[in-house]
Amino acid sequence: MNSSIIKVEDVSVYYDNFCALEDIEFKCQKGEFVVIVGKSGVGKSSFLNALAYFIEYHGKIIRPQHIGYVFQNYSLFPWMTVSQNIGYGLENINKKNKQERINDMLHKIDMVEYKNRYPSQLSGGQIQRVALARALAPDPDLLLMDEPYASLDYHTRDKMQEWLLSVWQNSRKTIIFVTHYIDEAIFLADRILVLKNKAFIHEEIVPFNRPRNNEIRYLKEFITLKHTILNFME
Repeated sequence: MNSSIIKVEDVSVYYDNFCALEDIEFKCQKGEFVVIVGKSGVGKSSFLNALAYFIEYHGKIIRPQHIGYVFQNYSLFPWMTVSQNIGYGLENINKKNKQERINDMLHKIDMVEYKNRYPSQLSGGQIQRVALARALAPDPDLLLMDEPYASLDYHTRDKMQEWLLSVWQNSRKTIIFVTHYIDEAIFLADRILVLKNKAFIHEEIVPFNRPRNNEIRYLKEFITLKHTILNFME
């Protein structure tokens, strides 16, 4: 059985006098793909930022020290090429190993031919692939993803979801993924948590086997699960 890699106990987040999260409890197993869903403004990003230690919180969080983070907004450095962006977090390894890691990531995200381009020369989907490669390049134990596909069009988002699953299938990184798209959550997750009223109010184990393809989106079980989660979010 996989060991627990994250433990969150009685965690609350306050912004001045406003309580964003209250007495959150959460555990995650190593290698799990967990998706957190909820309407805009319910505290999904606050939870992820607390996990990353980006913000102050009350309570206890135990998680791996070495994490990667993919942001909702395009977060590449515009003055750096694709290769330079991927290699940004690899300053502590020698030049040869750094270049090998960059080349490996370029192949994994299928962007070898774009390695010398700048973010302004890339599409939204390409930018997010590079952002994920940059997060994965240092080989983190935990990957946090904050609505990374929210700004993409419907078709591109579906393609990026398929691509992310293929990357995860090979790496088996522990991933905590935040979204308000229920379809996206079901397609990606091992387990879905609904965040509402400052706490997790519901959990669903996704019943579909892996690897997954787009055909499951049209199954009766998929649609039923979507309606169940939607009812808890309302």
